[in-house]
Amino acid sequence: MFTTTAAMEMKQITLIESCTTSCGMLTKLDSVFQQTSDFNKMLLLDKFHQLKMNMNETVVEYISRVENLAHQIKNAGEMINDVTLITKILGTLPPKYRNFRQAWLSMDDSRQNLSNLTARLIDEEANLNEDERGDSAFVANYRTPKSSANQKSKFNQPKPKLDKSKVTCYSCRKKGHYARECRSNQQRKRQDSYEPSTSNDAIGYNAFSAEVKELENCKQDQWILDSGASAHMTYDLHSLRDFQEFDGRDKIRLGNNTELPIKGKGEVRILKFINNTWFEGLMKNVLYVPGLKKNLFSEGTITNKGMKIIKSGDGAKIYNRDDDLIGSAVRTSNNLYQMLFKVIKPIEANAAATDSIKLWHERMGHINLKALRELSEKGIIKKIDFSDADKFFCEGCQYGKQHRLPFGNRKHKSSRPGELIYSDLCGPMSTSSLGGANYFVIFKDDFSGYVSVEFLKHKCDTLEQFNEFVPLCENKHSVTVKTLRVDNGKGFKGSKVSSIQRA
Repeated sequence: MFTTTAAMEMKQITLIESCTTSCGMLTKLDSVFQQTSDFNKMLLLDKFHQLKMNMNETVVEYISRVENLAHQIKNAGEMINDVTLITKILGTLPPKYRNFRQAWLSMDDSRQNLSNLTARLIDEEANLNEDERGDSAFVANYRTPKSSANQKSKFNQPKPKLDKSKVTCYSCRKKGHYARECRSNQQRKRQDSYEPSTSNDAIGYNAFSAEVKELENCKQDQWILDSGASAHMTYDLHSLRDFQEFDGRDKIRLGNNTELPIKGKGEVRILKFINNTWFEGLMKNVLYVPGLKKNLFSEGTITNKGMKIIKSGDGAKIYNRDDDLIGSAVRTSNNLYQMLFKVIKPIEANAAATDSIKLWHERMGHINLKALRELSEKGIIKKIDFSDADKFFCEGCQYGKQHRLPFGNRKHKSSRPGELIYSDLCGPMSTSSLGGANYFVIFKDDFSGYVSVEFLKHKCDTLEQFNEFVPLCENKHSVTVKTLRVDNGKGFKGSKVSSIQRA
């Protein structure tokens, strides 16, 4: 009865206070907590089939909720396998995960397990959250967000319909719209910082002179504004950062019905030309399709974020929700709109042209000078001048590679238990135990090798724990503990340890 109650909470103990035997206690607990009836199975299964993911719930929380319910059903006597769990999770995800479901069904059967599903859903959730915050590739300037009250009144509350038939525009003096809605006024604002050229024989169309000039700088990284592309795509692997490799089973279909495999996705850092200035930007979730001939910039992806595109004979402009210009394209001779983008490719980790011993020593992971000299002589790395090698000093190596001299061999060996006890204290730990302990101390008998481990909440409890260990050792072996050997730690400092000598 004592063993059972020691592992129970107080509110559970109150249920068995009237029991006089351990058998009665277990019978009472079974009647309260054991739920294996057919009616309980029916309730749990119905709850399992009705379970859905909440909109404010994370993927990890939802999967944990499904697994907990499946565990309850298993305890009730009904088995639910992993295939059923995976089917339930995929079938009850929000609509925004529909592309993920299709990708999962095309995956190899050997990889369709619950742990792999959880990991991929966490990654998909993070990508979707990033997408919902807006495509940061088109952010040119930072704008202070409006208050939540203004956003609520502007976006969430329906606006009353106004009769504009009698409204006169202050810009064009026509009726039916306000000045802020006037097309002629908006067109004038967009052309304030651009002057259309009268002619351009090289391209064959009128274009903004500044943008046409910069188009020559973008020929190496041509990004075509494409209305048929479902996502941003590139054929250049070297332009991608944080690359995630795919198995190639997912494919895209081109206009001629040919299919190309998707090998992965990543981010592309770019420079974009806006108002005669180059700004840095970032395109996320760019698919890597090696079979493409051009880099495609998806119109659908950006319009899905609430942005808008205005095309003309000169080119195309991309505006955000606040009507700020965040992207430009120029119309080429083949009637394609080429984005004014220059890709910032990742810098390769190549060693610079230098013969510094210290720099090569650090680049090679603080390798010793003898090995560094061999690499230089064999031509594996650049030729290094070792004329000042005797003056070389690395402070990091002195701290990181120093070692303690070995202890001398002890000739004396204990002849019976308790004659010599070793002790060491470890802590504090970064995470406390369930009982709140932050330290642990060990006591090892030199003769028998017996080790006792005790957990402590505070370092000052070391002495108290040792004074409990001494009578335990003496009573068990009918000997007297003679010597305690420690590493001069502070656990035993400040007090006398019974009559034990400190060696």
